[in-house]
Amino acid sequence: MRLNNEFAMVELTEDHTANGVRLKIYSARTKRVAYLDPLLLEALTWTPTEQIAANLQTPFGPDDEDIRGGPLPGREG
Repeated sequence: MRLNNEFAMVELTEDHTANGVRLKIYSARTKRVAYLDPLLLEALTWTPTEQIAANLQTPFGPDDEDIRGGPLPGREG
């Protein structure tokens, strides 16, 4: 399944592992992939939308930091 708007385009597929099925989310813009198991997906239902939105530092995803929270190479300091 593909979902998109003017800000993002993601592709959602099932990923089958030895531990079960998880959701694979692929960002066409950033070429990044995230995997969410059923517990992580359920946790999204517990989290207020405002809290999720507050975690976005920029409208188009990480800019000066990589997804692990550290500076991108060449941008230390």
